[in-house]
Amino acid sequence: MRRIRNDWFEDLFNNFTDTYEEVSKNYDDYFNTNFFLYETEELEKEIKITVEVPGITLDKIKITTEASKNVISLNITKNKKGKEVVHDKKFIVNNCDLENTLATLKNGILTLSVPKLSVNNKIIPISEV
Repeated sequence: MRRIRNDWFEDLFNNFTDTYEEVSKNYDDYFNTNFFLYETEELEKEIKITVEVPGITLDKIKITTEASKNVISLNITKNKKGKEVVHDKKFIVNNCDLENTLATLKNGILTLSVPKLSVNNKIIPISEV
């Protein structure tokens, strides 16, 4: 006796495979992977922000600070599928000297060093009137 297999099961599996391949080709379009890998580290005298930016040149990176909001903004322009896409990330840093922030780019690693402000705790004397 010969068995006849239903084609609907095979069609369903083929449709799933096609969809999976389409998603994996356009991963960035389906999921929010718009920014580069980064790490923040709080040291004794500074906050260090390290961002992996492989293949990005210095002219594609813009760093700005907003002292009133304690924010460092990082804008990176990347060519993607023939068009330029700007990736934006804001870092909030408290009790830091944003004016003296240093940035270096070496071997695809962008490093920001944000010095901390020295905190001088002062005891205020109370006088009796």
